[in-house]
Amino acid sequence: MAYRGIYQFGGYDARRAAGDGAIRDMKNMSLRRYPAASPREARRYYSVGGYRDLQGAYFGDRDFIVAGGVFYDGGTAVFDVDEGDKQLAALGDLLYIFPDKIVYDTKSQTYEDLGAAEMVFSDESEITSGVYHYTRLVIVRNGDLYNQLRIREDHTRVMFAAGELIEIDSGEQQYILRIDAREDTEDDGEQYVTLTFSDGALRELWGNHVDTDLTAYVAATIRYTIPDMDFVFASDNRLWGARGREIYASSLGDITQLDITVTGKYSVNGNTKMSMTTGDTITAACDFSGMPAFFCENAIYKIYGENPGEYQYVRSPSIGVMAGEHRSVAVGGGYVFYLSRRGVCSYTGGIPQVISAPLGETRLKNGVGGTDGVVYYLSVPEPGRQSLLAFDTRHSLWTREDDTDAVYIGMRGRNLCCIDREGSLFAVGDVWDDGGVTENGFTWYLETAVSGDGSVRRKSAAHMLIEYEADGEASVLISRDGEPWHEADGYRITSVIGLHPGQYRTQRIRLCGRGDITVYYMVREVTECAERPGGENNVYL
Repeated sequence: MAYRGIYQFGGYDARRAAGDGAIRDMKNMSLRRYPAASPREARRYYSVGGYRDLQGAYFGDRDFIVAGGVFYDGGTAVFDVDEGDKQLAALGDLLYIFPDKIVYDTKSQTYEDLGAAEMVFSDESEITSGVYHYTRLVIVRNGDLYNQLRIREDHTRVMFAAGELIEIDSGEQQYILRIDAREDTEDDGEQYVTLTFSDGALRELWGNHVDTDLTAYVAATIRYTIPDMDFVFASDNRLWGARGREIYASSLGDITQLDITVTGKYSVNGNTKMSMTTGDTITAACDFSGMPAFFCENAIYKIYGENPGEYQYVRSPSIGVMAGEHRSVAVGGGYVFYLSRRGVCSYTGGIPQVISAPLGETRLKNGVGGTDGVVYYLSVPEPGRQSLLAFDTRHSLWTREDDTDAVYIGMRGRNLCCIDREGSLFAVGDVWDDGGVTENGFTWYLETAVSGDGSVRRKSAAHMLIEYEADGEASVLISRDGEPWHEADGYRITSVIGLHPGQYRTQRIRLCGRGDITVYYMVREVTECAERPGGENNVYL
């Protein structure tokens, strides 16, 4: 006579070779009472179906949502945006939306399209565009380009300021220049602003004008040059971004002034260009412990330095973020979690660790992740279903909640919140406030892997002891040697359960129900049986 069973519940283990008693499948289970098994906490719903066709989100002191081509501030529609996914990042009261290049002032609730600002000049004496009254664009002998514009009384903001990066397009060639100086002058009661541009490229663009003392009028279009960036985030009061092999950093608190391009074709303020290793393409980016970090599929770049003159990067050949999986990246508690070509990784600044072996053999992709600093949630397709998985860093174990198809997961105040494919916004994990509507009546189950009860011989189990506390309903199902599930008889709280007579070589146990439960262990009283050659499941040599 022997006692076999589960005395300590591990996490979700979907591997075909999961060990005796491992939890092969589950729904709505958690590790909040580990090593006992228990269902997750009830969720808190703040909005049901309100944000369909989500394009992007940022949770600050209010909810900033982009869905269905509309930007919402706290549920109120503010302005329209283009189609496609959005990157949202905040610097102080300013919220930046890419790739639209829109900046939204969350305090004044006003917005500006940075990508649309431009000034058009020709050889005519005056051109009027919007509220701006432009006079002339001239070249002088020292190679500097001067632009003088007159500001109307009903406009209070100078379009271009010292330090801003702009693009000059003469129709045949384009150059990126930085405004080095700005001089405000008064003339006949009207305000004039003189902007000075210095760059060797001007000699090539307007070379036929620089050898004379005379000024020359040049036809050109000048517009803001805010780089196109695929990944945008805030770090140390600068807005950082990346696209392809290029990394950008804004001035302190102001995206319209690019202090440096760490890699790529621009060199601003005399900073040295730094080229990424050939073949590296940035697949994701984030702020990691106050340090900008950029991920490729086979490398991780970390940027060191506190000002543009000191910036340098360190490249670590490592398992990085798989292309297209930037939405799986989540930062919290000293970890960066993400989907790589080898599975889910956790990164703490050294060598990334693959933590997804218990999730089985499936190559995971199309994941959406978020973390509260302790638990990492990943919504990802599994074979035949969508799953919301949770990795608890305290125990290094996974659990599976349900088939939630999340499109965004992020911290909202003290709660980790999720927006699903249907547009519902709700809190997951440990919920800290009383707002919203509490979920009611979800079901749960856990199913053990195939268990041989410590022996390859046939055996019988006369009794099963399940120690648990319940506030709800529960059932126990048994499957022997791959046969259909059947319910165990005589099920009572903290009880010895009589099983159907019969022998088995392997069996599975499924515990399911509704309401709260804490399962401490499941133990069987097992008696080994004599083997008889010729059994259906036996092969004798």
